[in-house]
Amino acid sequence: LSPYPAAWTTLNGVQLKVFQVSEIKLQGMRVSAPGTIATDGRSYLHIACREGWVSVLSLQLAGKRRMPIADFLRGAHIDADCVV
Repeated sequence: LSPYPAAWTTLNGVQLKVFQVSEIKLQGMRVSAPGTIATDGRSYLHIACREGWVSVLSLQLAGKRRMPIADFLRGAHIDADCVV
């Protein structure tokens, strides 16, 4: 992804920009509906896409600074059934 204009979505009603992701190979991960989130709440945030998963590496909440995913997850509460 190019840092400008960045990809964006909403999470729990708050807009966020996604700046950096990496592709995840499907080794052992089940295929889910696009937009489904998988996270351990501490170190990773994976989002299902049509043909696999991406791991979010850095993002920015509206009105906040850009941050690595681990920093974001320290302060965020994401429901297990959340979809972006």
